[in-house]
Amino acid sequence: MTNSRSVARYTLSKTIELRGFQREAARLVSEIKRLEERIAQVKSLEESYRQHLAMPNLSVMEYRSVIDIFRKLGERKTIDEARLELLVNERIHITQMLAQKQQHINKLEDEVQKLRKNEQNERDARAERLIPARRNSNGI
Repeated sequence: MTNSRSVARYTLSKTIELRGFQREAARLVSEIKRLEERIAQVKSLEESYRQHLAMPNLSVMEYRSVIDIFRKLGERKTIDEARLELLVNERIHITQMLAQKQQHINKLEDEVQKLRKNEQNERDARAERLIPARRNSNGI
């Protein structure tokens, strides 16, 4: 197998690997979006329960229930924000890795092109050497 073919296969394997990382990055983006939506939903729920606390003639049971809901919402918000921070950091790391892998693939593709050109030049030179030298029209 020629050198350009082996490098081309290696480049293809790295491209396939890059696609896997791109799928992972897309999954992270959708997960981050989902967490951001859930955090916004928790904030809107907290606001509506704060308004409920401001209502006059609130019974003790209702007050305790709302306070318990606040506690649970706060826990959920804390968990979601921590998870969001982890995912954002992971997304940054994967984005940097994707850029590096893309640069590596681009270099490999350039190398494949150069190798193919060199191999074609070698084939042409070999074919030229195989053709007998042309004689001058003077018969020499």
